[in-house]
Amino acid sequence: MTATCATVRFQSAAALGAVLLLAGCAGGGADQLARQAAEATVGQGHNQVIAWLPREAAQNPTVARARTLIALGEAKRKTEAALCQGNWVFSGDIDEAGMPATATAPDSLGRYAAWHYRIAWNPGLPDCGNVRQQEYYQTLSAYLPEWMLVQSGTPVAVYHQGEAIFRQGDAPMMVALQD
Repeated sequence: MTATCATVRFQSAAALGAVLLLAGCAGGGADQLARQAAEATVGQGHNQVIAWLPREAAQNPTVARARTLIALGEAKRKTEAALCQGNWVFSGDIDEAGMPATATAPDSLGRYAAWHYRIAWNPGLPDCGNVRQQEYYQTLSAYLPEWMLVQSGTPVAVYHQGEAIFRQGDAPMMVALQD
């Protein structure tokens, strides 16, 4: 299977809306996610949103992709309302490689049939004042559905439901993102 990559820049509400229109819950505790830190090694420099959408929530990959992007857009709006003086910042990059694939969510999320999807993402923080990247990602994760996680690349950290479940320096340097 060949992966494709598309970059979308959110310069306006219309651009974000177009992305969402064109695009077409099991829970787990932070302790369980942290305990499963040996499942996959992820290197520095990768800012990602990782989705494990329950398969019954989307009948095909296109719908799974749309639901994931809509959830990310809504979480982004709420995060920026909280951290960016009430403004929704329409900048940043989204890089998508491929489409959601069928998978089984990790034990830490309840081991259910899922659509697994990763989105590389740079939220465009220069347009959000003095907000630190780690603060932004942790806040964003609080507004995402339980089936989504946020991984910041430098320093490596993983956030789920508003909690840091892994930070660089934790041993071993791995995160619970894959089956």
